[in-house]
Amino acid sequence: MKTIRVGLKTYKVERDAVKPPSLLLMLNELFPLTRLGSTRTYVWRTYRDGFELLMVCNYFRYAWDPARLAAFLKIIEEYFEAVSRDVTATASINYLDEGWRVLIISVSVQGTKLENWERRWIGEWRQLARVFRGCR
Repeated sequence: MKTIRVGLKTYKVERDAVKPPSLLLMLNELFPLTRLGSTRTYVWRTYRDGFELLMVCNYFRYAWDPARLAAFLKIIEEYFEAVSRDVTATASINYLDEGWRVLIISVSVQGTKLENWERRWIGEWRQLARVFRGCR
């Protein structure tokens, strides 16, 4: 277990998670001016048939807008559910600091194992590395 402190809250997390590149790229495209590259992802809890992640988003510039915040959460849920009909995902705001600089989203995913997702994300990072090596 690892303890992280964000703003006024302290969390006990299992470990750092692999960052989902496809999700971050999609969110960055839909929500420009946001530093999603500084998003940290942690494994909060794992279950036999599911997991919970904490996504710590620094400088999410749309936190003051309830409609955009709701759209942000919905996109995260749909990202996980689009892969399989057996997967259900729920994204919710866990913490938002007073200055709207730090947003913590908890993502609960049922019907799949975290290892499957992390293998997929590692493959995406490798594919991105090959693409960028080819651009030189």
